[in-house]
Amino acid sequence: MAFTDKELAEGIVEKQLLCRSHEPTIAFFRGSRGAKKLNDQQWREILDTIQSYSPVSIQWIEILSPDIKSSLISNSLTYQNNNMRALGSFLKNTTEFLSCDTGPLHLADAAGVQCIGLFTHTCPKKYGVLGENSISI
Repeated sequence: MAFTDKELAEGIVEKQLLCRSHEPTIAFFRGSRGAKKLNDQQWREILDTIQSYSPVSIQWIEILSPDIKSSLISNSLTYQNNNMRALGSFLKNTTEFLSCDTGPLHLADAAGVQCIGLFTHTCPKKYGVLGENSISI
């Protein structure tokens, strides 16, 4: 996915306005639908596991959707943008993106973000992320 210089600059500004620290930022999206969706407890366990393996504190950013209006983690950062190009440009400035198989995962992958795709009911060989530094689980 190619962004204009203006879109890239706007993505940087949006990220800097939200995150002022230099900690790694991992954005995640839990708004998958149907059988692809994980429950909140599963998400907490995944995020806790990732944090436990990191030698530094991770700054989590939850990408909210119209049907998820509050954050999974108390006092965590959230971001929402209905403009897919603006969302892609914002995500491009995060360290990593984590999501089940859904539109925002594929948007982030196309934008060149390092992604971790969680495939619960779809085939990762057929629908998996394509990025060089991304992984389908």
